[in-house]
Amino acid sequence: MLSQLVRRYSANMDHVLTVAHIVPKPDASSSTVAGDGCWRDPGHDFGWVDDEGNYLTIFNNEPYVSSKLVMGEPQSTKEFGIGVVTDCAHRLLEGDKIVIKINGAGASSSAADIVIPVIAAAAAQFSGGADGDSTQTWTVRSATHGSLPDWRRLMGSTVPHAVGALTVRLSDGAIAWEVGDAISVSLEGGTLRWRRDEGAWNTGQIFGSGLDLGDGLTLIASPGAAPSFVAGDAWRFRAVATYGTSRLRAPVPGQAFAWDGDTVAIDIDIDLGAAMDIESVLLALHTLPPGALITILDVDGAWSVSPARRDGAILVVLPKGSAARYVRINITATGAGASIGWIFVGRSWEPTVGASELTMNRRYGLARGEGLNLTALYRGRGSGGRWKWDLNNGGALIGENADDLVALVDYVNEHGLQPVCLVPDLRRPERATMAVIDADEISFVEYMNWQTEGIRAPVVSVDLPFRAVIE
Repeated sequence: MLSQLVRRYSANMDHVLTVAHIVPKPDASSSTVAGDGCWRDPGHDFGWVDDEGNYLTIFNNEPYVSSKLVMGEPQSTKEFGIGVVTDCAHRLLEGDKIVIKINGAGASSSAADIVIPVIAAAAAQFSGGADGDSTQTWTVRSATHGSLPDWRRLMGSTVPHAVGALTVRLSDGAIAWEVGDAISVSLEGGTLRWRRDEGAWNTGQIFGSGLDLGDGLTLIASPGAAPSFVAGDAWRFRAVATYGTSRLRAPVPGQAFAWDGDTVAIDIDIDLGAAMDIESVLLALHTLPPGALITILDVDGAWSVSPARRDGAILVVLPKGSAARYVRINITATGAGASIGWIFVGRSWEPTVGASELTMNRRYGLARGEGLNLTALYRGRGSGGRWKWDLNNGGALIGENADDLVALVDYVNEHGLQPVCLVPDLRRPERATMAVIDADEISFVEYMNWQTEGIRAPVVSVDLPFRAVIE
């Protein structure tokens, strides 16, 4: 009676497990299988459970014949057989589902059969379709040129392919190419056009060692994040000659025409507008180094002179009758560069009567220190002085000499007290020096009281003071 009571309670417990979709396990010590033996629990942690509770659990990689619980025992229904085969059971997650559909039996037939053709164990022959081809087709598109010819590439080929401006070589890596793979390439560069002062266009490649645009302007293009250069890009430059030749026109201390670098030779061409007599040529406020060679010549070849380089103003007095329209000044062996603040070519003011008193003062630019032992910083030197024409001492300005001096003083004052070049003796041009007329008022004493009737020229005494320009 006790054994029957245990069996009764065991059966009730198995029923509870079955309702919970938990298959009761047979006694491990028994060599028999419960029911008709078509279904058994292999002990897997997971299985495929029928949501409607009609069939017992299906296990991965185990043959399954449709089975139900009949009187608490697994019994085959003999409806179908199936197997869920997978090598990736470890990738399945709780809640995954499979759907089994069985077709081929008429619902109205009470004696429906399912017929499954059995194929002998032999190689299956495919039919139809096309032969396999490992050739890859790469379609090439250009943002500027549209469609380009396709590239048919054999897998593994390293032969480069040229299409338009693009040359491509692909290498097969560990990851195989797939349909839809795309490669984007941005090409920088192209043809550049430029022109100067709205003149004719020139062309060249935008990339290179440097494109000479003239006036010392060099274009060096460097690509950035694409697209850094596109068709239609435009730039405008204005060449400003900070140390240009326009500075040679007027003597302004501290503002000069200059050049840098180890210059072998420099030519300065001057157009006077028309052929004219030239009395003198002056190079002043310069920093030409020792050893510089100077040649001044008529471009048409009529005359040429080669003055020696010296500190301070370099004056050349030309022979009478020298004329030219185009004058060239050639300077060689200037080392690391130099500067010239003033070039004068033309006729100068030369009175016919020498001064009755000529005083020259040598002045030095020194920044002095303080203390018992004074020191000074040398900043340059120059010459000033005072020139007098006094009739009582044997000198006077006669006629046009006085008028020309007035015009000269007017000009330099109108231009901000412009420096002039003093030449005490034209026979010694190396004594030329830069100076500034040091007076806001100049008195002209005319001994005929400006009574010019019957007198062809005035006779004037004048005192003309000068202040040195430090060079």
